[in-house]
Amino acid sequence: MTEELYVLICERDTYKPEDGGRPIVFEQYIDDNCASLESIKGRQKQIGDKYGKTRIAKLEFIDA
Repeated sequence: MTEELYVLICERDTYKPEDGGRPIVFEQYIDDNCASLESIKGRQKQIGDKYGKTRIAKLEFIDA
């Protein structure tokens, strides 16, 4: 399993800007159950601006 996991964060959780909404996180799974940067960039391109502004985040897991 890879140590890097990327997710797509969108500005809101609705198609309609007038409905407001709150941020939503999309995860993209591949063979080893982690989202690669390439796959999440593809998802970002596919979604476009349906949910407003999008950003890619790299998650870091901290085991306590």
